[in-house]
Amino acid sequence: MNGAWIHLAVVHLVPWCCLLAGVLALVELRLPSEGLFKVAALCGVLAALLAAASYFSGPEADGVLRALAIEDPEARGLVEAHALWGRVLFILTGLVGALSLLSLLQYAQEEIPPRWQRVTLAASSLVLLPLLAWTSHLGGLIRHTEIRGFF
Repeated sequence: MNGAWIHLAVVHLVPWCCLLAGVLALVELRLPSEGLFKVAALCGVLAALLAAASYFSGPEADGVLRALAIEDPEARGLVEAHALWGRVLFILTGLVGALSLLSLLQYAQEEIPPRWQRVTLAASSLVLLPLLAWTSHLGGLIRHTEIRGFF
């Protein structure tokens, strides 16, 4: 198991965790349930942890590509774009994770997170989805040359 394997294994879980966090937080706004919001917050924390694993395993995945001696200049540009968006999403997902962790810590101190936190978790998690999709698309283009000309 190397960094490329870790990158490919965990990078696909980040959008699912964000989707789950956003949908659960959105449902919780309509049907209030502290248990539901706790699970949404837990998904937000998990998304941030997986985003960190994805981000920090990215350079090793790039090293594996270089070791395969892929001399495709278009692929190199895609790697750079994918890495840039990965960095942006690492930061944004980390912010969502921090908000989620704050909510869980409030529960641990027997406080109830305010409505603005619930709305922010729902909105921010769902807003990340198109950005995650774009970054995933760029990552897929690196190795799947058959889809490069489509967009």
